[in-house]
This record gives sequence, structure tokens and C-alpha cells, in this order.
Amino acid sequence: MRRFWMLIGTLMLGVGLAQTPPVADLSQDARLQKPITVWLRIETLPDALKAIQKQVGVPLVCPDRFRNEKVAIFVENRPAHEVLTMLAKLFRMRWEVYEDGYRIERPSEETELEEEATRLAQEAKRKGVEAYIETARRVLAMTPEQRKQRIGAIQKELEKQQGRASEAALRSEFVHLSALESPVEETNLLFALLGIVPQAHISRLLKGEVLTYSTHPSAGVNAIPPAVGQWYEAQRKAQLEKPSTEEQEWYREYLRNRKILRFSVGYRLSSVSSEILCQLGVEKEQTIQPALPRCEHRLYQTTVPLDEIVSDQSRLTREWNQWSESSESLRAWLQRLKPLPNRTPRPPDWQPFQEQRYMRNFVMPTQRLELLAWQYGLPIVADAYRLGLEVLTDTFTPLGAIQSLQNTHWMRREGDYLLVRRKRYWAWRAVEPPEAPIRELETKFQKEGTLTIDDYARFVAALDEKPYQWLLESSFSYGLYTLAVRFPTEPLGNLPLLRFWATLTPAQRQAVLAGEFLPLRTLTLPQRKAFEHALEPLFPHPNRLLAPPSECRFMFARGIFWGWFDDADSVPSESGFALQGAPKKLRQTRLFTERDYPITYMMEDRGTNDPGFESHLLEAGETIVRRETSIATVYGFRFFMAPGMEQTYEFGYFVPLKETPQNGSK
Repeated sequence: MRRFWMLIGTLMLGVGLAQTPPVADLSQDARLQKPITVWLRIETLPDALKAIQKQVGVPLVCPDRFRNEKVAIFVENRPAHEVLTMLAKLFRMRWEVYEDGYRIERPSEETELEEEATRLAQEAKRKGVEAYIETARRVLAMTPEQRKQRIGAIQKELEKQQGRASEAALRSEFVHLSALESPVEETNLLFALLGIVPQAHISRLLKGEVLTYSTHPSAGVNAIPPAVGQWYEAQRKAQLEKPSTEEQEWYREYLRNRKILRFSVGYRLSSVSSEILCQLGVEKEQTIQPALPRCEHRLYQTTVPLDEIVSDQSRLTREWNQWSESSESLRAWLQRLKPLPNRTPRPPDWQPFQEQRYMRNFVMPTQRLELLAWQYGLPIVADAYRLGLEVLTDTFTPLGAIQSLQNTHWMRREGDYLLVRRKRYWAWRAVEPPEAPIRELETKFQKEGTLTIDDYARFVAALDEKPYQWLLESSFSYGLYTLAVRFPTEPLGNLPLLRFWATLTPAQRQAVLAGEFLPLRTLTLPQRKAFEHALEPLFPHPNRLLAPPSECRFMFARGIFWGWFDDADSVPSESGFALQGAPKKLRQTRLFTERDYPITYMMEDRGTNDPGFESHLLEAGETIVRRETSIATVYGFRFFMAPGMEQTYEFGYFVPLKETPQNGSK
């Protein structure tokens, strides 16, 4: 009987092997000798293959499981089999004969390699966090004089350490030292407390728990040792006693006005990046300016350097490092390239992505590659992402850009092709938003010039949990200026609102927009979960951590529209959701002068710009070269839960008006 089952197993193995399609040599197919031109800035792998199939007429099948792979292809007049072969090499895939065409597949071993790399990255993050906490403890134990001396030593050491593994650890220590030596702020409490957190708490943090601390803790919240508050007051007192210039006197006034009564702190380890997320809730006594908010609610991110020695142990990383060409070899090759004659500096419709607050231009790394392909006729195939943008500077050059991309990408020449892969692409792919809902909003905005809150809610509902979490953490810390889309991103700074809005029925949405209050007790279970998430998206609300809860409102500053709605709204009689007053029409004006950056101001729209503000600039000797004006209709929303817990969000975005040239007079 045993021999029988061994024979059956052998036969089944033979059948399985016989069914494995052979690897195809595309260069032997006469149909794929046809020269093709493919110019795709970012496209899913299945849709990129459809575009090539349309040119050659050969079926090219891509399994649906690869729909989240995105690619950039910049190739002019090259044989189709070359382009397809380079695609397979870049993605570590292979072409198999499939009916009258070909199917692209990935060996099963690749999944195992990515899982190992992910596991080691988590281990590297764990070791990085432990080293980060140890640095905080060491720095906190130093005297002020020792910290100053150490800052000077690190600055000299960093000049020698550029590009080395130890550089990240030195920069981490420098951040801690600088935070404690900088003018005293409530944020210093985060560093001080982190330096005395017990090791048992750190273990809980590494397991994904949220750590919460309070000077007046409610049930289940850790008590903040009195030494932390005493340390802060000592720092504050020393700052007030320092001799100051007239220019610094405003800061002394600022410190005298901000006496902390109670505060709470939260820490959590990001699930999608190598960062510790921090929350600070502060209740103050405004001794000089009592009209200012007494309670403040802030979120911060502090980046934890990964332990590169651990993360680079993965077989996948080692193989890519071996595959990648050396910087010296690529640099020598780039210097030999000659630009094509009669080419414009940029391809048709090549445009950076612009964020609204600071007027910075961003580009996808593949847009840098596109300029190189355009100006030098170089065929390039790369993976592509809408996340992880780079600032476009005035000193940007295609060759210089490639050299800078070597820090974040693996690169290799294959013949005269350049293949480029994002380092740790398995982690980037996990948080990359799906392409279909992005294209839907881009198409509608291009066609109609406007998007509704329903449109944005539909986009957010289409996000898987990891992309949602990545965008959520980004929006709460430094804004959504790292997402490359051709529609306004201001509303995406309010993801929890949009996720909740997606759960509402059309009748509920209409009622809220008409000014009706939506009680929590009337919501379904999925709606309640979305409500609770919007109320406490990353941490427990500061008032949940204080006993008793504060009577003042913890205001959280979020996005460019924060502060435009009345903070004196009456407290609802029950928990629920509603508009925060009537919508507001805002006008944002950018004045371009002879400075390197525009001067921006915002006001309620009354049909004209602020003449007083501009007159002040002219009197100061400024020359207004150009002004740009944008209009936004903004809705404020409020989530409230008794006792004293609330979150406010805004929905709106700026639409540019026609630019107005100036005569340049002062």
C-alpha cells in the first residue's frame, strides 16, 4: 500500500511538472520584432501590457493578482520583444507561452523572499526603536553643558559620515539633543518622557499597543512621573531668566503666558513606516492673553532610523544589491551621454505636482527618469508609485537627478536600456493607493473642474487598510503633499471624515448638509465604528486620558482651513455629527514679488483682495510682479461625544481664478 501511494505521488508530481508552461523566448516571435513606442508615466502592469498588445496584435495576459504593480516605460521605436523582456527582468517575472500569445508570471519563490524581507524589516524597526529610546535616555541624563559639547562633536562627525550606516544614528542623537537645547516648548515633554519610559512599556509599544500617559490619569492610563513636569518647569524658568534682546522679548512673553496645568501624552509605533507617532494634549492657564485657547491637541511624528544591518540581511535585498550597478559605473556612463538635437527641455504635458500651502513643486521619481529619456533618447523601464515624491528645485538637471535617485533606487543597464527599481518596493507597493479610483477622480476633475465630498468619500472607501493608514498618518503630520494626483488634495487631509461620510445614506448626507444634527444613537454599527474612528483616529482623545475631563475644548489644528469656523458653538445635548455652522467662501491670494517665494494671505471672500495688506507691502518697498487668487467653499464638520470629546474637520479646496499681471510699480 505504501508503494502504491508513493507511485501515485510520483505520477502527480510528473503531471504537475508537465503542466508547467515553458519559458518563452520572445525574440523568436516574428510578430514581436515590430518597433513600438511606449511612453507611460505611471500605469498598472495589466494596462501597460494592453497598450503594447494594441500595437503588436499579440495577446499579452497579465494575471489579476499583479494589478497593483505599476510601471513607467519611456521607449521610442524599439522592438516589442525587447520592451517586454525588460519588463519581465525588472519585475523578476518570466514570459510563458499561453494559447496564441504570452502570459507573464512570477515564480512562487518571490513571495517567500518578500515575506522574509518584510519580517526582517520589522526586526530592523524593532532594533531601531530600542536604539532610539536608548539615545533619548542617554541625552536626557546629560547636563546642559555636556549636551552643547556633544552637539558640536556630532556636527563635525556628520561631515565625515555622509552615506555611512552610522549617519542615521548620529542624526537621531542630534535630533534629541537639539530638541532639549532649543527654546523650551511643550513638545520637549515628548522627548523628556520618552527618556524615562520603563522597558516593559517599550515592549508593549513594539507589540503594537498605544501607550498613554497623563498627569491626572483616568482609569487604565499611566501616570506621568512628577519629575517630567518639574524638568519642564525648570527649563521654562531658566529660559525666562536668560538675558534677552528686544527681538527675543516676544518669546519670553509667550512663555509667561503658557503655564501648563495638566497634560497627557500618547505614543504608538506606525504600522506602515519606521516612525513613532506622538500625541500631546495640554491644558494651560493663559495668564496674559486669556482669550487664547486653553487646551491644545497636537500630533507629531519622529522618524526612527532602521537598523540597516538587519534589514539588509534579507536574501531579496542582497540579490538586488548585487544586481544594481555601482554609482561610479553609472556616473561615468551618464557623463558620456549626449543630448538629442532639436528636443524641447521637457516632453509634452510634463508638469510637476504643486501643493497649496508652501507653493512647492513635487515630481515622481519616474518624472525625473522621463526627462532623461526625453533629452537623451535613453530607453528606460521602471516601477512607478504616486507616493514618495521629491521636491523639484531650480537647480534640477536630468543627470544630477539620476545620481540622487541612486540613494533610493536600484539601477542597472541592460544593453542600452536603463532599468530602475524602488528600494524596498515590496513595502511601497503595500501602501500604494489603487490606480482605478485615482483615475476616476482625475478624469472627472479634468472634465468638470469640480469634485464633491461624495467623490472623495468614494475614493477613500476604495482604499485598502494599509494605503489608508499611510495617507492618514501623512495627513495628520505633514500634509498630503507626497501624493501625485491631478486633483486637489486638501480634502484628503480629512480622511476620517470622508471614511465616515462614505458610510452614510444619501438621505443622511442630505440632512446633514441641510443643517440637521445626526445623533450617534441613530447610526448603524458600521457607521458607529466610522464615527468613533473619526473622533479618535490615531489616539484616545486627550479628554479620555484626564480625570476629571477638562471643561475646555481640545482644538486640533489640521490642514489649511483650520480656525475658520466659530469655536464658540454651543455644546450639543447628545453625541452626534453635524455641520459646524454655515459654509464659508474663502479667498487665498499669492503675491509674487522679487523675493524667492510668494507671500500668501487668506481671507473671507468679499469679491476683492485685501488692499490694505498689499498697500503695506508697497509701502515697504516691495514690487508686486504677479498675483494669483483662488476661491474655496469650505464646510466645517463636527464629531461630538460626551463628556467633552470632539473632532472637527473641514471639506473644501481652492479653485484658481485667472492670473492678474502687474505693472511692476512700487
